[in-house]
Amino acid sequence: MGLSVLLLVLDMFGAEALTRLVSVSDPRVSGKGVVSFSVTRIDRAKDTYASALFWINSGRRVRLTEFYGSIASPVWSPKGEMLAYVHTVRSNGKSQASVRTVSVYGGGPLTLYTEEDVGFTGLSWVSEDELVVCKREVVARDEGDAKRVSRIRYRLDNEGYFHNRRSHLFRLNVGSRKLRRITEGDFDVGSFSVDAASSRVYFASNMDADAETSLVKHIYEVPLSGGSPKRVVEWSGPINALNLSHKADRLAFLGHDMKHGHATNTKLYVASTTSGKVECMTDGFDRSLENSLNTDVRHRNTDLSPFWDRSDSRVYFVYTDRWITRLANYDFGSSSVKVVDTGKISVEGYHVVNETVYFTGLTWGEPADLYALKQGNGNLRRLTGFGKRSVRGMGFVEPERFTFTASDGEQLDGWFMRASRQPAKGTILEIHGGPRTAYGEVLMFEFQFFVNQGFNVIFCNPRGSSGYGERFALSVVGHYGERDYQDIMEFVEYAASKFNLDRSKLYVTGGSYGGFMTNWIITHTDIFRAAVTQRSISNWVSFYGTSDIGYHFTYDQIGGRPWDDLDRLWDKSPLKYVKNARTPLLIHHAEMDFRCPIEQAEQFFTALRELGREAVFIRVPEEGHELSRSGKPSRRIDRLKQMLNWFESH
Repeated sequence: MGLSVLLLVLDMFGAEALTRLVSVSDPRVSGKGVVSFSVTRIDRAKDTYASALFWINSGRRVRLTEFYGSIASPVWSPKGEMLAYVHTVRSNGKSQASVRTVSVYGGGPLTLYTEEDVGFTGLSWVSEDELVVCKREVVARDEGDAKRVSRIRYRLDNEGYFHNRRSHLFRLNVGSRKLRRITEGDFDVGSFSVDAASSRVYFASNMDADAETSLVKHIYEVPLSGGSPKRVVEWSGPINALNLSHKADRLAFLGHDMKHGHATNTKLYVASTTSGKVECMTDGFDRSLENSLNTDVRHRNTDLSPFWDRSDSRVYFVYTDRWITRLANYDFGSSSVKVVDTGKISVEGYHVVNETVYFTGLTWGEPADLYALKQGNGNLRRLTGFGKRSVRGMGFVEPERFTFTASDGEQLDGWFMRASRQPAKGTILEIHGGPRTAYGEVLMFEFQFFVNQGFNVIFCNPRGSSGYGERFALSVVGHYGERDYQDIMEFVEYAASKFNLDRSKLYVTGGSYGGFMTNWIITHTDIFRAAVTQRSISNWVSFYGTSDIGYHFTYDQIGGRPWDDLDRLWDKSPLKYVKNARTPLLIHHAEMDFRCPIEQAEQFFTALRELGREAVFIRVPEEGHELSRSGKPSRRIDRLKQMLNWFESH
């Protein structure tokens, strides 16, 4: 075989190549300098994901567990002699979660506690022989197979029903392997942090009368021996993650005050554990402290809580800045935010020891690997090559970034990926969800797949996206289908001119908010040859009461409730304009999607077919809103093929 033919064979790949991808996550460093991490790959035979724990000790990498099930919440014991983690196995609709440990002295994993059909949402060590665990437990049994629901929040996409469950804290003794309750009551424990020296634990929750509908959290403390929780920090909005300082005098937490609803920047706050006084550390830093980048190769269990350095002089956090997620810290000495330069590597997870940052990171062409960065001299080392090796020979195309000026003068970011084979079959516009997420320079296998199959791909971050400040995100609130729609359409026109694209072969697809926008586009213009709408929204009136977030998201984003503002919700619903649709449409929706329920797809499909329009409806069983990112691998492959076939046949 000639070299040119061999290279062609290596560069061509189908949707099945998704199963080759491997990613690294959850870096943790012990007090003894042992670096642990997990590696996730796809088990083709079992059609599922499988994770294993590794560590690097004195420069030697060792696999600690078999590739089996999922791994979450890894945490080192105080002396660095044991690593605890949660191991979950799902089979035949059931899940079994275990708390396990592995010792630096060998011997393999040890199961401390296991239970069927529960969820462990966090671990923390108290001492070398005791852990605090947070467990979602059943507090009321259903009668038969009927579900008795009495709370507005009773199910969550990708988690299922929890109408009869509460999350509470327990102590787990390593020797006896027995659980002892710390908290109980009609409330849920969120993020928590343990003060071992004072034998107490701090946690985020809401015990107020309006807790059922409120998104507000406060911080409470409770003795490790149990008792009535005491509110120590009063807050006015969500608390996403918290962490106690080493001196136990301050709590750092990520959250916001709901000033602009969901468009409010997540910020870093520090609260005194004695007075409860809260101070914002990033008030003038116009970025939201979260990882908002879209990718379909992410391991989703990475903890991004604020991280105190050993001296309590700095708190680390991540934030999305336009097209990359960066690591930074708030330095108390200089009262300023300092960015840690990781180059073109987007940070996924991290752990800091002295001046060395151990982090997992994505690039445009590789899944996450583990790196070490010395902050003083900027020396960056790659510690693993799992992600890099998994894409070897695929011939991925680097997205070309450019800026363009919208009609109102705003500078926007866009990207172009040229089809690997010319002439191109056409150009696919991809629209991200959210809307407060972002596209960036991290791997999207879906985009690479379409490019490899002969399509150009274009994508941008229109108004409403994350990574561009609060004003940018806020501009679409109450105005869906206005400036965001203009940005996207102006972007398409600009890209078509800049890259000399065939305007008769334009296609569009998007999911979630991107699905809403796809529906909006095809009911307001006919420039696209065909479209695929995924996990979409077509009717805000019904979305309000059927989505797991509908009751607060609809009011926040659209500005109304059905009984007060029916016209407003209907005016922003693509279904209202369905008679205008002429574009052939593939509707792709998962049947267990609780975020954008399948009734949204059913309504749109029914209307289109009654009107005699070309529309096909694909209903995917058992899957939820995360199908494209973490669904069963075979169904993810089928989805890519179904989308490709639709575009190719039109």
